[in-house]
Amino acid sequence: MSKGNDPLFQLIHSMSSSEKRYFKRNALIGGDTDANYLKLFDTLNKMRTYDEDALRKKAFVKHLAAERKYLYEAILRSLRNYNSEDSIRAQISDLLLDANYLYERGLYDQSQRRLKIAQRLVKQIDYLPAQLEINNMSRLILRENRTRKYRNELEELIVEKDEILLKLAYELDCIDLNDRIWAKLMQQYELKDEASKAELQREFGEEFDRLAQVDTSAEGKRYFYSAGAYLNLLSGDYGKMEFFLRQILDWWEEREVVKNQRFSLYINALANYATACFYLKRFDLIPDILKNLDELKPKKYHDKRAAFLKAASNKLMYYLNTGKVLPIRDLIPEIKAGIKQYKLANYSALSFQANITVYYFLMEEWEACLSHIEDILREKRYPLRENIQQLMRLLCVIVNFELGNIDRAEAELRGANRYFDKTLKRKTGFEFKALAFLRKLMATPLLEQEPLFQEFDAYIDRMNRERQHPYTGIEELQIWVKSKLGKRSILEVYRDVLARRG
Repeated sequence: MSKGNDPLFQLIHSMSSSEKRYFKRNALIGGDTDANYLKLFDTLNKMRTYDEDALRKKAFVKHLAAERKYLYEAILRSLRNYNSEDSIRAQISDLLLDANYLYERGLYDQSQRRLKIAQRLVKQIDYLPAQLEINNMSRLILRENRTRKYRNELEELIVEKDEILLKLAYELDCIDLNDRIWAKLMQQYELKDEASKAELQREFGEEFDRLAQVDTSAEGKRYFYSAGAYLNLLSGDYGKMEFFLRQILDWWEEREVVKNQRFSLYINALANYATACFYLKRFDLIPDILKNLDELKPKKYHDKRAAFLKAASNKLMYYLNTGKVLPIRDLIPEIKAGIKQYKLANYSALSFQANITVYYFLMEEWEACLSHIEDILREKRYPLRENIQQLMRLLCVIVNFELGNIDRAEAELRGANRYFDKTLKRKTGFEFKALAFLRKLMATPLLEQEPLFQEFDAYIDRMNRERQHPYTGIEELQIWVKSKLGKRSILEVYRDVLARRG
């Protein structure tokens, strides 16, 4: 592997600054001040992209494979230690190890005390696998102690074991159902025809109804609610989807300890509920959700990252979907600072950039819009989502046209045509119609352009009536066209479009 991604490189760059400091400090305390694995850590930490050829040229690199393996394991040990105090699961694991060590030394009473502490922690988070292990160890100790109540205590432990196994089986069934529906969702985001919806019900309905009646664990219930949300998203019943997402949110609110242990999942639950409100056009509920996201006080770096990502993306979506776009101007510096702070140089960063580009388009700030388009299209480190690529290429032609850069607009149009010809299976459709319209527009004198705008506006209206518009960029082009026809600002036209949608 010469260039690209490397597991060790990825692990180091996933660490927060405090985790890196903790790792280095403990290594130095151990006397490894000049160790090669620490030099390897520092070198990889400074690399922006992984380059093994450059790495092998370093003087300290003699046995790269061995040093890499040692460093990888050392980092994982450090992360376990760093997070163990805050993780109840880690504390339970340590207590179970302690109980086992004490049992092996014949210190059964001490072993039992560790199990009782572990049991109290387990009940706080309803962690069934640990409950099963505690039950098993308790039976080992019971055999050794052989108290007068041995038979009764044994029967109680057997009954407890059966109850745990049953709940665990139901929990796993809920997880299986959730994952299967999620796989279906990834295959086809929303079912349009009644036959597909009927088939969906035949595939999952009976199992869903069965699991609605069982006494599963708390975790099983959360997965069941998630399965319900996905199922109703597939069938297009957004009201029921919102109901299940609300159940998930309530689930987290009722479990403060679990919420603090798995804070990023709670953040996702808040954001998913906001998504349901967008689907239902319940924009009145979203400010409170945004307020909740802003008021979160996560402690861990990755939770802070998740909170920033969900809060910023939902604010952008709210402002764009309601037409209240002016606050975006103040949000942009925060987003750019967050992208840098949390290293969002991937799918998330590109999505932010695309939405900011749309904001500048709505505000008709052409220079800023073009700068962001060029930044997005210039990004080579990560594959660009096809819908973003399509939108940026169309907007690039329009923005250059608006700036009077006709030669540049024509060059961008040719590039867009080559891209669509290469990537789209259909050779007749909105994208090619749009390019043909823009080509005619650039070749037509200003005073003769109105009929072209009217013709293209009528074409998009017809597509909207016939619901033939699974195309990225169709809305942006139409509001631009209507602004030209009505001699109004793009933002005014956009707000009218949103008002008509209700």
